[in-house]
Amino acid sequence: MGSDLFDIVSFRRFIRESVYNKPNHKCAHRILERLSTFIGDENITFIYPKGMLAIDEFDTAINNPDMVCIVVITTSSQIIIAKALDGGKTLETIIKKKSDISNINIKCELSDYTDAKNVAKVTFYDGYTIEFDYAKDGNPYWESDYSKAIIEMVRILKEQ
Repeated sequence: MGSDLFDIVSFRRFIRESVYNKPNHKCAHRILERLSTFIGDENITFIYPKGMLAIDEFDTAINNPDMVCIVVITTSSQIIIAKALDGGKTLETIIKKKSDISNINIKCELSDYTDAKNVAKVTFYDGYTIEFDYAKDGNPYWESDYSKAIIEMVRILKEQ
């Protein structure tokens, strides 16, 4: 992938370089720092930031920390879902295991002119679901990267 946001080292660098310009980046930084208190970078296989890069139709960053969610897959097969609530004042962290997944539904928009555009919905046995959408999770400039990351994440999740 181009600018690999989905690798923990690259993600930390991206956040460090942009944390002061955009409110959602600042929120992602706070979430990542909180996650670091109970999981080391060396235990992170994959990271997927949702909502951090959201922009409006005028290419202006959207200031809505509640859009920010970071999904981490660990070397011990845990799926950690950390999302901001209450305007970024509260962090909810949900920890699941790959073995808790009951279903992964992947939709793909095919085009002759661009890469496939992927959306995935992961459902767990307890009914909890999380969606990954190439368009909603990033912005138009990152659609291809997010679409490819969704496929990579599905590959990792289906490994037992």
